[in-house]
Amino acid sequence: MPPILELTRVTKRFPADKGEITVLNDVSLSVQPGEAVCLVGESGCGKTTTGKLVAGLHAPSEGHIRYQGKDIWQMNKDEFAQYRREVQFIHQDPYASLNPAHTIGRMLSFPLKYHGITKDEANTQARVRELLKLVDLTPVDDFVHKFPHQLSGGQRQRASIARSLTLSPKVIVADESVSMVDVSIRLSLLGILSRLKQELGMTVLFITHDLAIANYFARDGRTVVMYLGRVVELARTPDIMLHPQHPYAQALLGAVPEADPQLTRNKVRVPLRSLDVPSLRNLPPGCAFHPRCPVYAQGVCETDVPQLTPMPDGRIIACHVAVKNIMSE
Repeated sequence: MPPILELTRVTKRFPADKGEITVLNDVSLSVQPGEAVCLVGESGCGKTTTGKLVAGLHAPSEGHIRYQGKDIWQMNKDEFAQYRREVQFIHQDPYASLNPAHTIGRMLSFPLKYHGITKDEANTQARVRELLKLVDLTPVDDFVHKFPHQLSGGQRQRASIARSLTLSPKVIVADESVSMVDVSIRLSLLGILSRLKQELGMTVLFITHDLAIANYFARDGRTVVMYLGRVVELARTPDIMLHPQHPYAQALLGAVPEADPQLTRNKVRVPLRSLDVPSLRNLPPGCAFHPRCPVYAQGVCETDVPQLTPMPDGRIIACHVAVKNIMSE
């Protein structure tokens, strides 16, 4: 089956005070229809920029982004408008992403009317009520006439999810969409997204810094580990969670707390050589992770940039040492 989304050697640079900053470097990724893919990594690794590129909010400096086989930046006006309707973005901050001047019902009705999804006011209001029910904002009459400031954080994020569904998208890009709500609410929101993915057959690109969330949401999908603008490991989520191969992925997994305090205390953590993350303005030569890497190989890691290499188990990894160890087994 051809991928619904495909990034090929995508690089993104932004202007800075002195020249440019490269925030994404040579990123390649394909996503199948109906798949759940999680992007994970520390803040500043390029997760959100990748999501915005996929959603058409930024153009790549180099490389290609294809939707259903066609480069989105070579589409004509009508094709690009259709693509933008079919790929929707859920922002991280539900407090800033909703217009405080409009009720939830009115906010959901705008795209329905503008794009001609509904034929008249009665159909519009019926669809608004359906959307609110989809995200568990019920009883509907308690929410449809409320303004964003009258809702809790979790309710606002549900409203944001409902808004992303107004145009019946094929792809949802969710950028840290549960990070700003209480832990008790996160599971509910993740459950809603999982249910909607199954019921509506959507493809979801989920951005998170939390591997526990990635393990829950994309347990039947794949996880992409990013570090300083590059993909360093890509595999089925269970393979990443149970047997990460890149030292950075191992360090991320070691930082995830366990439910049992005793397990957390006894957990083996990867001893990084340094806790300092290099600046994007001054990346180290070779592998960007080598100043922190516990298995750093002198004479190789600090000179040669590792390329993504397919492994026999289906994972793709960019690490000189890990690839050598796997191939020698």
